[in-house]
Amino acid sequence: MRPHPFTPFLSIISLVSLVLVLPSCKSKEELKERWIKSDSVYSDLGEALAHKKQCKVLVLRNTIPSGQSISHPKSIDHTIGELAQLHTLVIYGVMQADIPAEICSLKELKTLELHGYGKVNSELVLPDCLSELSKLQSLTIHHCLLSSVPALPANLRQLSLRDNQIAEVPSSLFSLRLDKLDLANNQINAINLTEENVYLHWFDVSHNQLTTYPSTLVLLKGLNYLSLSYNPMAAIDSMPPVPAASRAELVGLPLAIAQRFLAPTTSHLWMDNPGDSLAAAYKSSNPHIKFMWFDPSNKANAQ
Repeated sequence: MRPHPFTPFLSIISLVSLVLVLPSCKSKEELKERWIKSDSVYSDLGEALAHKKQCKVLVLRNTIPSGQSISHPKSIDHTIGELAQLHTLVIYGVMQADIPAEICSLKELKTLELHGYGKVNSELVLPDCLSELSKLQSLTIHHCLLSSVPALPANLRQLSLRDNQIAEVPSSLFSLRLDKLDLANNQINAINLTEENVYLHWFDVSHNQLTTYPSTLVLLKGLNYLSLSYNPMAAIDSMPPVPAASRAELVGLPLAIAQRFLAPTTSHLWMDNPGDSLAAAYKSSNPHIKFMWFDPSNKANAQ
């Protein structure tokens, strides 16, 4: 079907009309909320409850991208369990001490995002029943001062717990069929797998406290992306086999570790600057690596 000849003109008129309407917003907060409006998307719990039969997405904002706070804080309480059709719940700037257990009655929930964004002053308390959310596919909890990995549902596919205070990673986490796992910016000091995992494709454990290279990473047989950057690892005399990740970020690690990823399976590599001569040698002897980046601010430690 050919487009109507006036379609571009009508699109311009619609855009101009939108621009003319926006200044009528009473505040920046109202302006920020407008983009999220639709028949099934709500930005206030009370309003969502008034339309509970059609509410499928609830996004509560206590901060806006500029970093400014919203003057009227938003939170969830036990009534969240009444939103039976809800499949996505997002809170930007969590301003409550705990998440009510009634969230576990949301049997259609597929995506849950909780972003602290500087609003969380003590560890956010999560209900133990999170593991009962059988349809949950994606869980994100950032900047919430978590000290441990919460109970997780078996069908979860994407998990992001970056920017918390987690020190230990249970080996059972790698028994889930996760496709993506983000644990960056925590206090993790060890990674131990006890069995092969062919499901995890994307793993970020950068900016943690790993002092030795986790030898069991080789059990991640399906890995495509791995980031170990900025961990205080020491070089070891005999490096164990490394996973066949096509993309590896190893900035801030000893050269002895990083150079083990100069493998036939690697296509993209980020590492410290080994010096001009070694950098040239790496590139010439590894033509299969499509992208090789040497951090100019970090001189590689050859030890």
